Amino acid sequence: MELNADDANTYNNLAWIYATSEEFRDLSKAQAYAEKAVALTKEGQSNFLDTLAEVYFVQGDPERAFATLRMAKAVAEDPDGAIKQIEAHRKKRFPNDAL
Repeated sequence: MELNADDANTYNNLAWIYATSEEFRDLSKAQAYAEKAVALTKEGQSNFLDTLAEVYFVQGDPERAFATLRMAKAVAEDPDGAIKQIEAHRKKRFPNDAL
């Protein structure tokens, strides 16, 4: 981030680590970094929205997480990759709901 403050991939990767790693868990940083990645890409990258949805879910906000997963699926361009990943996360977190 010091080398490129606008690198959305770096923000997204750090957000995922802070949200999903027990060793490095920091949900405040996870949310800030995930929101930064989403903002930098103008809500146009499905995998960044997917990360943000995971952050919201882990923070205990399932409604916001589900809405963000829905956004991720709407902007996904690769049905065989991105949509499958989003659907896998949806099934894990919301097994009885469809996007």
